Amino acid sequence: QKLQEGRAPTEEEGLLPEFVSARLVEMFERLFGLIEQKRPPIRVLVSCMHSIRDAMIRLHSSLPELLTQLCLAAVGRFASSAMRSAFADAASSLVQELCKLHGECKRLQESGNSGQSENSGLNEVLEQIAKSEHALLMTAFTALTKCQPLVTMLGSDFSSCQQLLGELHDNLVRLFLVFCEASLRYIGRDPAELWSLDPVLAGLPKAAPPELEEVGGLDWSGVFGLALVRIGRHLEMKAIGKAWSIARELFIESVAGGAKLELVPPNLTIRAARGTAQVMISHYVLVSGQRLAYFFRNSIQNKNWMTVREPRAPSVIVETVILKEVHAFDAQLANILGDPRKSRPSERRPLNRFKDSM
Repeated sequence: QKLQEGRAPTEEEGLLPEFVSARLVEMFERLFGLIEQKRPPIRVLVSCMHSIRDAMIRLHSSLPELLTQLCLAAVGRFASSAMRSAFADAASSLVQELCKLHGECKRLQESGNSGQSENSGLNEVLEQIAKSEHALLMTAFTALTKCQPLVTMLGSDFSSCQQLLGELHDNLVRLFLVFCEASLRYIGRDPAELWSLDPVLAGLPKAAPPELEEVGGLDWSGVFGLALVRIGRHLEMKAIGKAWSIARELFIESVAGGAKLELVPPNLTIRAARGTAQVMISHYVLVSGQRLAYFFRNSIQNKNWMTVREPRAPSVIVETVILKEVHAFDAQLANILGDPRKSRPSERRPLNRFKDSM
């Protein structure tokens, strides 16, 4: 009250700001430690911060500048920690969903090899891919929805809201890069190869959920590899832009002066998704070609060419094994990646019409 009346403070009163500052910093440090350790739900955190603000109304009337400065700094740290936790949970859920999709793809591919209808198996694969793709997008949307109440905790301070949006942008980028890193680890590639293509990617801290180690140990499945290609292409074409659109709706419109703020998907995230899909389809072609080469090599090595008759027609191994593999690859590509080509007939066309007297 004496400070508000404009009188010169006494020596004891002059120590008040220093005392209040020390006690508040100590309290906020203890709160920050509890938030990092307990990771409370964001809505609970926001409610607690509003209660703390209400309890300091009388003190704020005496030291408005000091309390505003200390509270904004503390709330910014709390919001940053809570947002990191929410997106870390989303990253773990994303990788777990990919591992689940791998198991389903392996099961359906093995059931197709055991004699069930190939088309029905691939149709089931498409359904599983669609479900997993939806689940991956929902992890991003859920993280955004969880973080939205943080805007109310920051109030109308424009610089704090701008900093929060910058951190939101970085967390969204890191979340989608988790998909890229998981895909590259699955085929034994170092994700640093992709990050090195863009200086911004190389300098951005990466999310590293512990589940990524599990992805590197999964068995190869061509169907799952094509599923990653499909998901990567969909991320590039529409899903990444949709995530940033939802972020704008949830955050920009609820921020005072939001018209001055921007939140747009970066080209580096889109390029990373595109590059991941290209690397995956290249690996699929390589592995499939090696499998065919293995059959060709065995069919040549297992014959005594000094005694067998001159070949007059395709060998049995070509017609029964290699052509079957080629048709399987063709069906996977056509169904999973939406190749518009018509399926080729299973029977071999007669070639005698093309023979000449030569």
